[in-house]
Amino acid sequence: MANPLRCLGEMLATFVGRALGAAFFLLGKASGRKALHPRGEVLRGLIARHSAVGKTGVPWLDEAGTDHVAVRFSRSLGLPAPCPDILGLALRIPTQPGSFGDVLLATTGTGLLGRYVLLPARRRGLRTYTSLFP
Repeated sequence: MANPLRCLGEMLATFVGRALGAAFFLLGKASGRKALHPRGEVLRGLIARHSAVGKTGVPWLDEAGTDHVAVRFSRSLGLPAPCPDILGLALRIPTQPGSFGDVLLATTGTGLLGRYVLLPARRRGLRTYTSLFP
């Protein structure tokens, strides 16, 4: 049986995510520029994969390996550095030749419900980065 608090958190995250998505879409249309994460720093790196404990049916997850990745750090609203902002971390990972997947993370709280709460930070390393997806 599913945990009622977890179900509530997932429903809340879905609602808030859709509302934020619509708001930022409209803001981007009105301003004529990217509304979220307008600027960032791109770095290159390596990600090491260990095979999944249980098979998922996704070869990239099921097989061990190392891949070159692009890592992008950004400030959500693009506020100047002294101001707190929700920080983003995006990983662009090749999944097969010519294709890639993105993993998008943001600074949030921790815990069962806190991980669904976006929290601003002044600089990297001060907050936890998580996905808002349940």
